[in-house]
Amino acid sequence: MIRPVRSLLPLLIVAALLAGCASSGEAQPVQIAQPLPDQESLSYTLLDRDGHQIGNAAVSIQRQGSALVLGQRYTDLSGHTDTLSATVDATSMLPQSTQRTINSADVQATLNLQYANGQVTADVTYNGKQHHASEKLTANSSYDDQESFFLLRTLPFTPGFSTQFVLVVTDAKSGTISRALATAHVVGKTTAKVGNQNPPAWEVQLSAAGATNTAYFDTGPSRRLLRYDNAGQTRIELQNP
Repeated sequence: MIRPVRSLLPLLIVAALLAGCASSGEAQPVQIAQPLPDQESLSYTLLDRDGHQIGNAAVSIQRQGSALVLGQRYTDLSGHTDTLSATVDATSMLPQSTQRTINSADVQATLNLQYANGQVTADVTYNGKQHHASEKLTANSSYDDQESFFLLRTLPFTPGFSTQFVLVVTDAKSGTISRALATAHVVGKTTAKVGNQNPPAWEVQLSAAGATNTAYFDTGPSRRLLRYDNAGQTRIELQNP
């Protein structure tokens, strides 16, 4: 069952680990080696650290003019939901806005973020209480945490490739905006255990503030996300890979 707000982040770097402001001295724009597809819809199984199913997930991409809408929806076995949407520039992957809605037994929350003029503004409602916050950002090298595994998919898939950028995380309860210097690292080709299958995959790691998430992407031209491990806590696996 989905309970604490932070457990509702099955794919995102845990906000508590990113409490400090990032040093942006080494951050740089992400090199987009392969743009995302204009449209995609994939279904996943959500698992706990022991491999037990705790829900399902749907991940989608939808082109809207010069932007992409990157969607995620997580549903636990009791029907509670966590729905996320990030609108980003299709060419640069820089964020324009994000939304998140949590509906669980004891949490009703909405988050709306706007990125413009070198800053991010957040409006959050958590169980009826409203919060507002804003932060200045490093131009052209700050990305929203909600788009993080989509962003990994666009990197140059060359073994050993690494890049650093700023991830922006907004706490669903307090509305606090945090920033962390993140490192994306392409480990290389491997196999990914997905259900009873072991398809070939590219392994890409995302690290920030002591936490590391690991993505496994299809080695084919589509680069579909096969599996995503969230710092050893939860993971999603593609259904019918």
